[in-house]
Amino acid sequence: MSRPVRRLSLLAPAALLVSLFLVSCILDLSGPGTQTGYFALAPAFSSGAATVVDVDEVRLVLRRTSDSTVALDTTVQMTVEDSVIDLSFEVVVKETNETFWLEIECFDEVGSLVFAAGPLEVMATTSGEVEAQDVEVEYVGVGSDAVAVEILDPEVFIEFGEMYTLQAQALDDQGAPIPGTPIKWVSLNTDRVTVPDAAVGQIRGGSERGSAQVEAQLLTGPTDVVDVFVEPVPNSITVVSGDGQ
Repeated sequence: MSRPVRRLSLLAPAALLVSLFLVSCILDLSGPGTQTGYFALAPAFSSGAATVVDVDEVRLVLRRTSDSTVALDTTVQMTVEDSVIDLSFEVVVKETNETFWLEIECFDEVGSLVFAAGPLEVMATTSGEVEAQDVEVEYVGVGSDAVAVEILDPEVFIEFGEMYTLQAQALDDQGAPIPGTPIKWVSLNTDRVTVPDAAVGQIRGGSERGSAQVEAQLLTGPTDVVDVFVEPVPNSITVVSGDGQ
């Protein structure tokens, strides 16, 4: 039985919101001159193609800009239901508004680093309403250094409802393939062609006749397109010749 897929789609519309309250226990700074500050993150991927990569855990490290000491180092385990995460936590601060260096690392199920952000300067505050601070997370996994993606199929002809699997590969700066690079597939005309799973190059003919394009996207930006021609399924057979034999 295959393991359920856990894909991190941060701040995607109409997705489940999971609030995580993280408390820093790294340093014992309680005492005079210290107080509790509050902090929230709104992570977002730098590419809409990020939903094709599985993420099992997210690590956050917060260091003080004043002396580089660690104020928070925690790992959040993702569950099957988590498609969006809202990261909010409290941390001991030395002043009303204290700045920190933040690093975020996202790992897949085998422990490989797939997304990262930082170090970024962020702020924790002790007063007023805490607003989530935007953090852009970038893909750093296999194929992050690819310069191009190439769809291997020529023009494709399919019928209404027919399935077809496209093939593509990421290329390095020498034109050599980079196996294992995640590729997102997107239909540019969903009335004629749909993509049931963005992580797989399988397409399905729609209900409208005509041409459409399907795009292969790397998480770092490069894209390629293929033309797909969709035709209705024949519903009758007409004899042209040879029926008198």
